[in-house]
Amino acid sequence: MFVGEMMRVTMEQAEDNMKKIEINVIHIVLYSAAMMMYSAIAIYALRIYKLDVLIQQKNGVKSAVRYLISSAGISCIFFMLSMLFYIFVFGVNIDGISDGMDIAGRIFALCGGGFAGYFIFGITIRTITAMVLAEGGIAAIRHTGFVLIQKYLGYFMIALIICLIPVGITSREAYGIIGASIFFLFASGYGYVSIKFFILSRAEGIQPESLHQQRRIPRRCREIYQSTMIISIGFILNAIIFILLGIYHDIDGYLAWQSYVIVGVLIYAPLHELMRTTVRIKDLADANLFKHLTGTGAASVEGFHQVDV
Repeated sequence: MFVGEMMRVTMEQAEDNMKKIEINVIHIVLYSAAMMMYSAIAIYALRIYKLDVLIQQKNGVKSAVRYLISSAGISCIFFMLSMLFYIFVFGVNIDGISDGMDIAGRIFALCGGGFAGYFIFGITIRTITAMVLAEGGIAAIRHTGFVLIQKYLGYFMIALIICLIPVGITSREAYGIIGASIFFLFASGYGYVSIKFFILSRAEGIQPESLHQQRRIPRRCREIYQSTMIISIGFILNAIIFILLGIYHDIDGYLAWQSYVIVGVLIYAPLHELMRTTVRIKDLADANLFKHLTGTGAASVEGFHQVDV
């Protein structure tokens, strides 16, 4: 009888321990796959960084997007750390530990979002600046708005993240609503920029100096319109997800995973465009080096006119 009582107590303790640890294989698989996606994006950013350094070694000019490329890679690292914590929130739920993991995951996600926002906004601003420079000359980019945004973008992102961290720690509902409001605000801004460049891509009153510019400017406006529209749609989807995160707690694991995937796409899309532009600049640098060594300039001039930066 004593042995039976001990077995019963042991069985009850085992059941209590099983209740304290809940394992969700689907969440573990989803977040592990998302972490692999972000690791691939980080490696892709590292490749661009190495190409950028190689270009600087060849032409002796320091890159203007070096910090932006680094921000993309750092954001991926923060997001991977955040998802690692969330695996212990949604995938392996442990009583007394998962709540702390949830807060840590939100803090790392906010840091990753700050670096990702700096990268996305910075690339967009530089793309628009290059377009304005090609169309209106150096005086066009001395507009006060361009100067202020380029100068204080990093400080703005730091201040925004510092303000959001206490909210993310104290209240999940407020975190979701405020995050959704910010995403809607950014989506509205990108939507406005997208519409403006859509109008420019169809404008017929622009008379550039050369036939090459006549073909290139509308095409670049169309490319900027498409990329800003994709970013705007991504921000809208994330805003909807954050609203649902503040309302529904039963499916927040799936919602958070979808948000990570969307942000990953938003990081990869500008990186892909940046890779294409960096390869073109590298080819141009190689052509200029060939001209310098051989004394021939035909290939270099032709290559320059084929580059759409």
